[in-house]
Amino acid sequence: MSLIASLTLLAAAGTGRLGFLTAGELADRCNDSAPTGITYCFAYVTAVYDTMRAYEIWLGEREFCVPGTISQSELRRKFVDYVAAHPDSRAGLAASGVAIALKEGYKCVVGLDENAKVDGLPGLKLVPPPAAPASLPPPRPSLASPSSPPPASTVPAPATP
Repeated sequence: MSLIASLTLLAAAGTGRLGFLTAGELADRCNDSAPTGITYCFAYVTAVYDTMRAYEIWLGEREFCVPGTISQSELRRKFVDYVAAHPDSRAGLAASGVAIALKEGYKCVVGLDENAKVDGLPGLKLVPPPAAPASLPPPRPSLASPSSPPPASTVPAPATP
């Protein structure tokens, strides 16, 4: 067995798992004052955001609707606030925690309704969003349980040499 493999197994033995970061561990890094912790947090949260956006485009469905442009700090804050409000989420996988925080924090909301409230804000009503641009698909009910696989026509054919 190689030295790297041995060290990896030894490191994993103390945690009982191999390679996956929990939402709690990521939240701790996001709240860390050390530059390495906060940099890791920004990179991780932004990578999940970018992956989800690519996933939306590939499947032709929306998961969350960010108002305009968004900074890494705002993404980080949305995740940290979600974990603080839902302490039971700390045991879950970090990537899932970020995905849920984005879906909960940036719901696709359009339209006005004097009697409706979303996240305590009066006058907002959850309604189907307007037609999405060609590059962004409409929202889908759940990231975890897609209703069907993407059509075969969206999967590019392998290049022929």
